[in-house]
Amino acid sequence: MKNNISAFVFFLLLIASRQADAIQFPTVQVDSDEKVILFTDRSIYIVGEKVQFSATLSGSDEQEAESISRILYCELITPDGKIITNNKYLISDLKAAGCISIPVELLTGTYYLKAYTKLMRQNGPQSYEYKQIRIVNPRRPDVLSSENNQNQLLNQFVYSQEKEEQQL
Repeated sequence: MKNNISAFVFFLLLIASRQADAIQFPTVQVDSDEKVILFTDRSIYIVGEKVQFSATLSGSDEQEAESISRILYCELITPDGKIITNNKYLISDLKAAGCISIPVELLTGTYYLKAYTKLMRQNGPQSYEYKQIRIVNPRRPDVLSSENNQNQLLNQFVYSQEKEEQQL
């Protein structure tokens, strides 16, 4: 008798799980055509200064108001992609502005200001906006070592994109 009840309960659970699999939940199609246009107050800085920037969100004219990103992520990075400092900024009327402080211990070299939204993350780093800036540290004779400093970041993303395509 116990075996019959156990088998009946198992059968009911099996049927219930099949019906749950058949239910299709609506999927939300996210249009991630957002693009950030980034402006800085200049292209060369001294350690300890602040990089003042403004950003404009474009490509989201057709999107509904609730699907437009409200947060801009902005990072100061090395050419190999290491984050030096980062922050979040509120997007209002498709615009954001702010400053990022340059740490005093940085070496002289070329760095990048990277800006993106949460929706842009779905398309990967190649969809982010990058602004090249030069930083000078007059107190340290060291220079940020990097062969072909300007193309290293680009090559990193081309490699990651090729790797993703191979996995597909």
